[in-house]
Amino acid sequence: GIARSTMLPMKDDMPARSGPLEKKGQLWSAWRQRFFVLKEGEISYFRENQGVPAGKIELGPGWRVIAWSFITHPFAFVLRPPQPTQREFMLAAKTEEMRDMWMSGQ
Repeated sequence: GIARSTMLPMKDDMPARSGPLEKKGQLWSAWRQRFFVLKEGEISYFRENQGVPAGKIELGPGWRVIAWSFITHPFAFVLRPPQPTQREFMLAAKTEEMRDMWMSGQ
């Protein structure tokens, strides 16, 4: 269920952050560990030992971050775009503290 929802800050307000998270796949819906980097309003994610991002999420006005919980991933959160036609991303941290850090931008 949804615990809370906040608006993501605009690009200039976002601090740099990096670390491992799990991402739920769009087509196969399996959870896979990726290394994420947040920099200047963009989240890049990488597979193991790759210098080229496997994907990028460009955060802009109206994006929301929503705490979510699955039985297998209790510290998940959703990045929801402003338009329903845009892809949303389901991510999960290993701990509540790590999830809250990614959600708060601190």
